[in-house]
Amino acid sequence: MSKFGLLFCWILLLGFSSCKGKRKLVEHPMANWDGRKGSLETLWASHRLEPDFFSFRSSAAMEQNGSRTSFQLEMRMRKDSLIWMNFSDPILGIPIVRAILLPDSFAMYNKLEKTYKTGDASGIREMLGLEVPFEALQAALLANLPVQFSLDSATALSQTVLALYPHRVAINAELRLLDPLMIAGPWRPSSFGVGWTNSADRLLVKYEAYREAAPGLFYPSHWQMDLLSSAPTKLLLDIQEASVQPQRFPFSIPSSYQPTP
Repeated sequence: MSKFGLLFCWILLLGFSSCKGKRKLVEHPMANWDGRKGSLETLWASHRLEPDFFSFRSSAAMEQNGSRTSFQLEMRMRKDSLIWMNFSDPILGIPIVRAILLPDSFAMYNKLEKTYKTGDASGIREMLGLEVPFEALQAALLANLPVQFSLDSATALSQTVLALYPHRVAINAELRLLDPLMIAGPWRPSSFGVGWTNSADRLLVKYEAYREAAPGLFYPSHWQMDLLSSAPTKLLLDIQEASVQPQRFPFSIPSSYQPTP
């Protein structure tokens, strides 16, 4: 797979996002939680980020096999229907790859190589190596847990962090949610893992420094993803700005570009 294809796949699967707002949110003690799982579920559900539109601009880096690849990423999203991404040179800001993902199809093109690739849902599965539900992917990009569940119990690990013990942990037939932690105050994820049912590989996502990017919009300013496998990979994201305003999604493959296998 080409480098731009690999970057695209990682962002699609692991694009748990973050942002720098103007005001830092101080993590609060759990004054609003009375120790009952029902009240915690209410807090958690009421603080999920679920706008009709969402976008961010970020600087990013991927580390693998002793090398580090830096790039700029802009992502735009429309609820339940579309994810649009633009990858650019980290210094000059020149666009390199543009991609669009729909619930049943995808398309992407590389301006440097003058190539493109399109496909249906089976093509997405082939590129990623597993099936990721579109709604779970959008939830992940919004820094929500990728699946909703009912709690068995919850344990306070500190004044600001709760360990959640859910009834249901399956994301789909291939993926399961592991060890979710929640931060009090914004009542958003602190970290969680994703495991494969047929593999020992694990994905660990950690969030840091939630900020209020806009009134009522809480988003982590940094996150780190670690793929624990035979080829360990780390993805880092630092968001400069985030928005819930309506967005445009320009995408047109030039007629002179050639398809890739």
